Amino acid sequence: VMDYYLGFQTAPYVGGIQKIGTAVTMTCLARGVPDPDAVTWYRGISKLGTTSTELTIASIRKEDKGDYYCVATNNYGMIYSPRVSLQVQYLDDEFEDITCFKKENKDGKLTISPCTPTNLKEGDVFSLKCNGPSGWPYPKTTWYFNNDPISSSADGLAPAPNQYGDLIFPWAQLLTPANTRAV
Repeated sequence: VMDYYLGFQTAPYVGGIQKIGTAVTMTCLARGVPDPDAVTWYRGISKLGTTSTELTIASIRKEDKGDYYCVATNNYGMIYSPRVSLQVQYLDDEFEDITCFKKENKDGKLTISPCTPTNLKEGDVFSLKCNGPSGWPYPKTTWYFNNDPISSSADGLAPAPNQYGDLIFPWAQLLTPANTRAV
């Protein structure tokens, strides 16, 4: 009586978050009786074009992120390796425009509308939204006024950034921060 089996000696592994442009190699060593015929690599549900026991990405792009696994086969059957998630750190370098929104309470209804410095009245609550670059992990937005970072004030009366990257002005003043920028 012949015993048949199929298993992994080494399953794919990726350590930590990978940076764009770096190289990564994943290894998939299968053992069995009879010996495995092939190892096939997948990213998600897409079959990759290699049957080597090693999958190398020589220069990572953000499009390479995803779940990778391998499938080994022999006359006994097939076996799937555990999935490994390739996480790619990136930061796009394009900023969109900074847009302004104001909140108004008209007839007991709160309305939010685009604003410009010309349609703001003293005391209006308004915010500047920074449509910054996309990235992973999600980029943190820092606002500056006269080259000094803007942070929250204890009294809540000064302009302050929120967790979404918006700069909230609790009330409009006659002078608008012309030197304000986001990075």
